Formats: sequence, structure tokens, C-alpha cells
Amino acid sequence: LSRTQRRRRRVVKKLLGVEERVERFDPSAYPLIKFAEMYYNDHPKDTGGFSTLSLRRSPKVKDPITKSEMLVFTKSTSLPTSLVHMHDPENVNLACGIFKDLCKLLRGDWKLEQCNLTIQSTIAYGIERPELRDEIFCQLIRQVSDNPRDEAVMRGWHFLTLCTIAFPPSKNFNKYLQAFFHANLENRIIGRYASACLCTMRLTKVSARKLSPSTIEIAAVKHLNPLICRFYFLDGKAKAMGVDPSSPASEVIKSLAEKIDLQSVDGWALYEVNPEREHFIKGHEYIADILSQWEQDRRSSMVMTKYTTVSKKPSYTAALGGGDSKFVFRKRVFHRPKEIPEDP
Repeated sequence: LSRTQRRRRRVVKKLLGVEERVERFDPSAYPLIKFAEMYYNDHPKDTGGFSTLSLRRSPKVKDPITKSEMLVFTKSTSLPTSLVHMHDPENVNLACGIFKDLCKLLRGDWKLEQCNLTIQSTIAYGIERPELRDEIFCQLIRQVSDNPRDEAVMRGWHFLTLCTIAFPPSKNFNKYLQAFFHANLENRIIGRYASACLCTMRLTKVSARKLSPSTIEIAAVKHLNPLICRFYFLDGKAKAMGVDPSSPASEVIKSLAEKIDLQSVDGWALYEVNPEREHFIKGHEYIADILSQWEQDRRSSMVMTKYTTVSKKPSYTAALGGGDSKFVFRKRVFHRPKEIPEDP
């Protein structure tokens, strides 16, 4: 065999190996208790809601609660230390604060505005501090597991879905989190959230999100709806299309091309255009991040406005992106200059 043939055979074997591993994924092989026994701190049986252990590392606890108890709902509104081992004491401190806020949110103590702010600030910590990500996932999992209140369970799974969209778990926790979602697929109350989380985790992501979700994204994810955005063309016309919050710009371009019957996306790109600048949106960037920035900048484009179309059966009647900032879809690179006159 030639060198090229040998290389090709190795590549094929490697690809087949990857496919086999994906097919062989057995959720029952990754129970959360196994992860907890390896990576959870020891918590004392009764803290009375006041005692806090060392923020650097949980000291030896004489009579700790079982790891199984640490995986299910607790009425306590405080933690003596983080659930997961962490090295940064500041992250441990933040974890304890996050749990207090999470309990208030799940109980329904706050109005919508405060709930959104808590979701946004918690996810911001997860984006900025990778060590906190598993902790946030584990706190949410604990408080939605065996929680007697359906409303609290729904709020928790909504929050969990937003976190899954915003950032990935660590490599150590990845399969355990997938297994948890698998185990809840048939649940009549939260099965649709579990399915959405699992689909998001299966997407190949280059990086976590840059910004916390906008209030419009939070509302859309609650009902598992897409973000309805306008995309303009150079002739002034526009197309409204649903965008999955977890989709990068490269996927949005493909979906948009299908909508307008564009045969190839080669050389095509999305731009963010506003009075201050024209920004080329790279393939790995998230449209949802740009929407979050628009909300922070108080752009008029973050208001759902009437969408007019010549279509007899329009999919959407209102969309984002109709104000001072717009998404523009146009050709960026002409690989064959001679074909420019025929280019759409």
C-alpha cells in the first residue's frame, strides 16, 4: 500500500471508532452517584443553616450526609460549602451565594425582573469562571430531583436549559450530565426540556457563549421557541426566520440559504450593521450573543415589530432586528470573479 492509502485507512478506522463510541454510549454506565462519590465535598448532616465550612477546601467532616442525599432536593436554603471540589476559594464563596439565590428563584419568591437578573448573573459567572460550571449544573440537578413542587421543577429545568445553551460542562462531568438528561426524556412534565438539553449538548461548539441570555431569549427558551430575527438582503428585502439560541452563525447561514433556495453558501456571510459600525459575524459567533449586546445597549432592534411579507402563508408576523441594528446577509468573498454577473 502507498503512503496515501495507509493514511486514508487510518483516518477511516479513526472515524469508525468515533462512531462506535457514540453508538455504545450507555447512560446507565454514568449514574450521578458515581460522579458525586469522586468529586463531591463532604457536607455535615445538620448545619442549622448557619455554619459554613472552610472556603478553601471542605475539611474532614465527622458525620457527613450520604452522597445520595446530596443529589436530591433539600429544603435547606444554604450550603456549608460547594457541592463540587473547587480550588479557587472565591468560586466556593460564589457557589454558596448562587445556591441561596437559586432556592429563592425556584420557590417563586421574586418577580419576573428579579428572576431574569438572577438567571443572567448566574450564567455570567459560569461563562467567566469555568470552574463554577459543574457546580451550577449540580445545584440545579439537586433542586429539581424529587422536588415536591411541579412549579419549582419547571423553573429549575428552564434554568438548566439556559445553562446548557450558555456553556458546556467539564469533560469529567459531560457524560454524567448527558445520562441525567437521558433518564428524564420520558418524564411528562420536563421531558421536552431534557430533550432540548440533550440536543444542545450534542452540538459541536467551539466555545461557550460570550454573554448571558437576553430577557427575550429567557422567555423564548421557557417555551422552547426560537428567536425570531429579520435578515436583510442588499436589495432591501428581508426574511424572518427562527434562530435556535444555541446555533452559531455558520448554522444560521445554512438555514437562511435553504429558506431562499441558495445553492451554495460559499463566500456568503452575515453582518451586524448599525449607525456606529458594520461587523462581520464570524462563523463561530452566536446570534443570541449579539441580541444580548443589543439589549444591553438598549437598541430599538430588540423590540418585536411587525414583519410584512408577500408570502401567502407567512411563518412569522413579528420579528427582532427591525430597528437601529440589523442583520444583513450578503456575499463577502467572490471566488470566481467572472461569475459575478450571474451571482444572486
